Amino acid sequence: VAALQPADRHVDTVGMDDRRDGVEKRQRPFAGRGQAVDQAFASFQVQVAQTAIEEVKDRSITKLDEAQSRADRTDKIVTVLDEKTNFLSAIKR
Repeated sequence: VAALQPADRHVDTVGMDDRRDGVEKRQRPFAGRGQAVDQAFASFQVQVAQTAIEEVKDRSITKLDEAQSRADRTDKIVTVLDEKTNFLSAIKR
């Protein structure tokens, strides 16, 4: 080794494949990825929550529309019944 001539190159490390997957026993998946995974998961949770909120809003609006429609029909029925009651009362006199 001493007979080697100095060169312009310098090697600090050498890559080595130890055939492991990088996950130690009893370690949760993506451990060691830390903050980036936590942020991605939090972002995913926010998206899921926003989607759920939108679906609930849509269903609520639909239910309100249905209830208003029923109330309108009930008002019409009550109006017709009032008219018939008044008509029958007038006939009896």
